[in-house]
Amino acid sequence: ALADPAFIKDYKALQEFIDHPTTVDGICRSVVKSIRQALEGYLRMKYPNQFSNNEWLGDMIGKMRVATAGSVLSMGNGLLTDLTQVNDYSAPYYHGQQEGEAFDQVELTSYVRQALSIIHR
Repeated sequence: ALADPAFIKDYKALQEFIDHPTTVDGICRSVVKSIRQALEGYLRMKYPNQFSNNEWLGDMIGKMRVATAGSVLSMGNGLLTDLTQVNDYSAPYYHGQQEGEAFDQVELTSYVRQALSIIHR
């Protein structure tokens, strides 16, 4: 299957942040959104037809968590801890709850690396 262009864009934004770190607030906020969007795109490609277009990262994690043993989604159980950690970090930023808070560059870089490691498995 061909990769979704939106996934490629978000993936490249993550890689660009790793290659050229910045503390510019607007870029950091964009990177946090790209973390979630890249993971959502990745999960939609990895598990086609398992998630609807209106299911987001938290919904996907929930579905994977309750997947029946042996089902397609149960094969992603090894990703759940990392996905949950990234979701917990990025959700408040994504939903605008952290407006005006400065980014911790080390923390953001760590979560970008974690998201990329999920995609590269």
